[in-house]
Parts: sequence; structure tokens; C-alpha cells
Amino acid sequence: MGISIISGGGGSAGTVQGTDESYDVRATEEGSTAGDARGENSVDLQTNRYASTQVASAASATISGGKWNTASGDSSTVGGGKSNIASGANSTVAGGNGCESTAENASVLGGFGNDANGTRSGIVCGSSNEAGVGGTDAAILAGAGNEVNSVYSAVITGNGNEANATGAVVLTGTSTIADVPYSVVQGGRYLSANGKVHHATNVLTCATTNGTLTEATSDGSSGIDLDESDTLVGKYWVLSKRSNGDWAKWQETEFEITRTGSGNVVLLSGGLSAGAPDSYGNASGLSNGTGTNWRLYVDGYTTSQRLRFRFDGATGQNIRTLVFVRYLKVNY
Repeated sequence: MGISIISGGGGSAGTVQGTDESYDVRATEEGSTAGDARGENSVDLQTNRYASTQVASAASATISGGKWNTASGDSSTVGGGKSNIASGANSTVAGGNGCESTAENASVLGGFGNDANGTRSGIVCGSSNEAGVGGTDAAILAGAGNEVNSVYSAVITGNGNEANATGAVVLTGTSTIADVPYSVVQGGRYLSANGKVHHATNVLTCATTNGTLTEATSDGSSGIDLDESDTLVGKYWVLSKRSNGDWAKWQETEFEITRTGSGNVVLLSGGLSAGAPDSYGNASGLSNGTGTNWRLYVDGYTTSQRLRFRFDGATGQNIRTLVFVRYLKVNY
């Protein structure tokens, strides 16, 4: 066991190495409550604790300072603050008060009562924010009481917002929910007496082969879903291109759609029916393009209760299509 002591002011201070394992480092003076055994290659400089478990107990764990902190995950780190816990492997709590990183490679920069429970999730600041277990690679920048519960989801700021679908983002608002994959909710407010109001943006894509009718989706399976009693109004833009170089676009088409019951979805305007002409060269909505046999079908899909965009085209050609949708959504 090797010991290195730095003394000053008539007392002893500094660190001691190898007390519990061969290479662990701890403060020489532990304070009024001695800590439990430290992990091998750990560094624990904290001297203020009320429980013996508040130590760098895992291998290669670090507590740089603060009080009442715990680093119990392998290679985890608590930089400082108080009552913080880093229990996931390679997890970090840089500072703050009452924050936790429980998942592998999760991080909390600071704030109060923030919890990063999703693998590689992160919370920058704010209070009572949570990256749920399902929030892999998800993030919260700031605000209070926000949640991210799906992979790649994010909340930028606000209060009580939720991002619950793959790649969904809430920019700001109060009790606003982004529950459509890869949607962006720019702001909103949930009123318990009046329902919920959303302003959202969605990007849908599809690739058709040899004239096969294919639905544009945000993640291979989902579109713009409607909950019971939802009404949406908005606009959509569509751009398609064939493997032979032909292209077409439908620009700024307005739509209205509502769901009046458990399975009743009605597209009030903005639809393009399956009976539309094969060639949209002069059809309403097609503002520019080349070639013929462009088929875009827009309808309300009752079976899965959503606004549906489908596309096909000329036999022998592959087509890639991008649909951009912006809408207001009200539920009562």
C-alpha cells in the first residue's frame, strides 16, 4: 500500500491509495461518516456523507467532490453537487442536486431531480426531467417535468412535455405530446377542460418498385395517426422522382381531416382518390414535373385511423417520394 499525504494548517489532508484495493484513491480524512469499500482503480475525494454507501464503490468509478453522492456503476462519474447517483456503467452526473444516471453511458449535466434512465440518454439542465428506459439516445435540453420515452426522441424546453415516439421532438410548450414518429411539435398547451392543441410537422417517405402501390410513412410503419375526436387542418407538399430522371411535385395542398368515432376517419378536403387519372400532367395539385403516369392517392384510412399518402407509377420504374406535412391538431 502506497500513501501520499499533503499537510497544512496543523492537520492532515490529501489522499491515500490502496486502502481497499490495490489502486483505489480516497481522501485521507473521510469526515464524520466513514465510507464502505471503494472499487479497484476508483477515485473518491468526497468527505461529506450521511450513509456509508455514498462512495465510489465500483471499479474505476469517480467522485470528484460534493456531498452525499454515489458512483456505483462501473467506470461511472459524479463530478460534484449533492445527492447525485451514477449507477449505470460509464454513466455521468456532472453536478446538480438529486440527479441520477442509471443506464449505461447515460449523462446528466446538472439541475435538480433529473433522471437519465435510457441507454446513452442525456439531460442538460432543468428540474424533474426524465429520460425513460425506452429513451435510448434521447435527450432533454432544459425545462421542468419533461419526458423522453422513445429512441432518438427529444424535448428542447418547456414544462411537462413528452416525446413518446421514435425521433419525435417537442421544441417547447406545456404538457405537449409528440407521439408520431419523427414529428416536430413546435409548441402547444394542454388544457384539462378544453382538450389538447398541437402544431406539428411530419416528414413521410416511400420507395415504390415497378408500379406497386406503397404508403409513405415516417419509420416504415407509421403515418399521421388520429386519436378519437381529433381534427387536423394543414398543408402538404409532395416531391417524387423516378429512376429514369422524371419528377413531379404537388405543392402546398390544403387538407382537413377528422376522426369522429372509434373508427370513423373522414378526409373533408385535400384528398386525391384512387380513381384519379393515371397522368397528373394537368391535374389539380400537380404544379410542375416531367413524364406521365404519376399516381398520388391521399385519403383518410379508417382501418388504422390515419391520414394516408400512397404512391405508385409507371411499370418498370422505381420511384422515391417525400411528403412534408404541417398541421394544427385539436382534440376535444
